Amino acid sequence: MSRYKLMPVSMFLMVTTACAPFSNVVSLGAAFLRARAREAKIHAPYPDSAQGLKQELKDMLEMARGHRSDRLRAMVTDLEFPDARAWYLANFGTSGLETANQYEKNLNASEELLKNQMIEFAREDGYFSVRKQDAKKVYPSLVTAPEVFLAAWKTSPVHGEDSSETPFGYFVFVDGKFRWDSTIIWVTVD
Repeated sequence: MSRYKLMPVSMFLMVTTACAPFSNVVSLGAAFLRARAREAKIHAPYPDSAQGLKQELKDMLEMARGHRSDRLRAMVTDLEFPDARAWYLANFGTSGLETANQYEKNLNASEELLKNQMIEFAREDGYFSVRKQDAKKVYPSLVTAPEVFLAAWKTSPVHGEDSSETPFGYFVFVDGKFRWDSTIIWVTVD
């Protein structure tokens, strides 16, 4: 027979609050709640604008700098299209099905690349640049005209060298969130 009994949370809080001078339970609980409030603030909805995307990327960079790879991974995963097949079909017509297949096939590898890219950016001195793009120039076969944003990483000039810019993704705003089109990849040529 077990000597432990389940106790309602309210009873636990009442006992721990009454014993606060003798323990750190309440202060630890308050610290936990403050940390959760900060985390919730990071995940507030981002506005559909270049500044909104820039803030989301900055929040991801903070996760990378804080070595919170689990949180960073969750934020990268949150950039997935909720229904890629439906989105590509609606925006590109039947030719979008091939792109949707490519997106779904390479999704995990692409997300890992973006996560690692954020970790690399966290080691550098730089900042994000986000610009709204002409959707028809980015995607010539586009049937609709969603807002498209190009995100790039700009390094700060060092020892007289020019700053450099590394584009790393096109983003669209779908179902209240930014989504990363991982089907377009940049290759650096030296």
